[in-house]
Formats: sequence, structure tokens, C-alpha cells
Amino acid sequence: MKRAMLYLTMGILIGYLLSRYVWTSQGVWADLFYGLAIGVGWAVAFLMDDPNKSLAQKLLFSFLGMLLVVVVGLVFFPFEIAVLSAIRFSTVFVGYYLLASLKGSKSLRNGKQ
Repeated sequence: MKRAMLYLTMGILIGYLLSRYVWTSQGVWADLFYGLAIGVGWAVAFLMDDPNKSLAQKLLFSFLGMLLVVVVGLVFFPFEIAVLSAIRFSTVFVGYYLLASLKGSKSLRNGKQ
């Protein structure tokens, strides 16, 4: 769980910096929200990277994570920002599993948590 929190924090920081300085900035709060979406995507992917979890569990938790990002986005931001945050969440989540699929163990975890 500590590593998931670390990935959440690092994802927020990296996502914020990318949104602020590399991509087109839409304001500090929107950039922080994009960072939060990236961090949540990374943390959820890490938490679901467990061979004991079924595919149905992984799909359910990824859907719930995306739903959380979209609902929070719709409450505090315009529709476009909420949708873009869901796309960023999905990109990070899928990217994590794409990298994991290249490894022999099909996991990015090192077995120790």
C-alpha cells in the first residue's frame, strides 16, 4: 500500500508538471486534476497488478477508478476536462499493463510489497 501511495503522489507530481509545462495548460486547478487522474490511474494499475486477482476484479476496479475521476471532474470542472482526465487515466492504466506484458512474469511488481 505504501508503494501505491508513492505511485499516486509521483503520478500527481509528474502529471501536473506535464500538464503545466509540456501540454497546453488550462489553469492550475485543471492541471492538478489531470495530475490526480494520472496518479490514480498509476496507483490503481499497481494495486491490480496481482496474479491472484481475476480479470473481472481488475476490470471492475479500473472502471470504478475511472468513474471516480469522471464524477469528480464533472462536479468541479467542465465536461471537456472531465473527459480528458478519464482519457489520461486510461492511458496510464493501459500503459502500465502494456509494459507489464513485455516482462516474462507479466507483472511490474518485484514480488515484494
